[in-house]
Amino acid sequence: MKYHINCLRKETRALESSTSATSNFSERDNIVKAICDIEILHIVKCMISNKSELAFPNVDMNSIQDAYKLLFEEQGLMVKPETRYKKHIKNILLETVPGINFAK
Repeated sequence: MKYHINCLRKETRALESSTSATSNFSERDNIVKAICDIEILHIVKCMISNKSELAFPNVDMNSIQDAYKLLFEEQGLMVKPETRYKKHIKNILLETVPGINFAK
């Protein structure tokens, strides 16, 4: 998947300023993280879309987090198994997916 470089820079800067998790990442890692954020958004939007043949109206955060970690690993970032990204993913989804609801 290709990304518009200015959009990617903007997203990377926004992520750097909005989360403390990026403080441990190098510049390359920050870019990979921004790409993974975009990818997980696309995956979740496709999963919950009524227009998709593979729509899943109820998706659990554990599955989303596992997919997010796999995206990191595919890009060569080491992720500790105990690392949790649910709060970060939830914030991204709340900011960008209109009408999304979370249940405990």
